[in-house]
Amino acid sequence: MELLSDERKHKILNLIDQHGKVSVRQLALDFNVSTETVRRDLDELATKNLLKKVYGGALRIETTRNEPTIMERNITNQVEKKGLESKQHQSPKMAMLFLLMRGALPCK
Repeated sequence: MELLSDERKHKILNLIDQHGKVSVRQLALDFNVSTETVRRDLDELATKNLLKKVYGGALRIETTRNEPTIMERNITNQVEKKGLESKQHQSPKMAMLFLLMRGALPCK
């Protein structure tokens, strides 16, 4: 079964989701392409952080993480900064804290 590059990559990602790993040799046989073609596909997917390349194949990237992404941190930080802005007038200590935080972490 010969597939276009995008179709192969989509199927590779589906197989990794189902099985947690894929083999270069098996993919080459299944897709009727060379192992070099499969490696190029895996390289491209790994560059996009969609899988992790390992010797002879690729693994699913575990999505469990303890630390929030940069985007999640930015949203959280903006909400906290807005809350500090509204409280800055309540006490001199809050005003000082707000000024210090604003210098270290600029608001948008």
